[in-house]
Amino acid sequence: MKLRYATMVAAILAASLAAVVLASCDPPNESARVYIEYEQLANFHDYKTAPDASGTYSADPGRIYVLYQIRKITNTGPQAQTFVFNKYNPRTETSEGIETDTAAGDFQLLGASLVDNLSVAPGETKVNPGCIIKQAAVSQLPLGSLVDLQHGPVGNPAGSQPVTMTRVPGDTTTAIIDIGLPSTLQNLCAGIFAP
Repeated sequence: MKLRYATMVAAILAASLAAVVLASCDPPNESARVYIEYEQLANFHDYKTAPDASGTYSADPGRIYVLYQIRKITNTGPQAQTFVFNKYNPRTETSEGIETDTAAGDFQLLGASLVDNLSVAPGETKVNPGCIIKQAAVSQLPLGSLVDLQHGPVGNPAGSQPVTMTRVPGDTTTAIIDIGLPSTLQNLCAGIFAP
């Protein structure tokens, strides 16, 4: 009796596991795909949250901070769902690694220019909603390197709302800033000047 019960439990667990594996292998729903266009504005290793601040914050060893302008979020597929852009979901990818970290003081650096928890309704397109700051691994790359963004955690299946992030056409250079300051980064985000 015990053997029969154990066999039945094992069969149920195997069937449940198979269902989970098959469900995670479903192809992404292209009719609900969200498209995000971005531009890389600046790279910097250190920042201050105010010009007269006594402390300077530095990126982790072998990493830099990268300022990105989110140019457009398009959520217009025939099966679009409400999409929420969260600053933690984009990740940087270089030949040296994948990073998901943001600058701890990004809300102080970017102020109202920081884009986070932005809802984009089905059928809606948001143009120039703001900027984000991410860390990138570049210990063997030049400081002025372009760093690509991808959406979602590594290994996270696209599921019912896949996201594609692409660099805007013509985005082939980036500014290098000695120390990121709120006024400099907010001006870059607003397109007021380039250092």
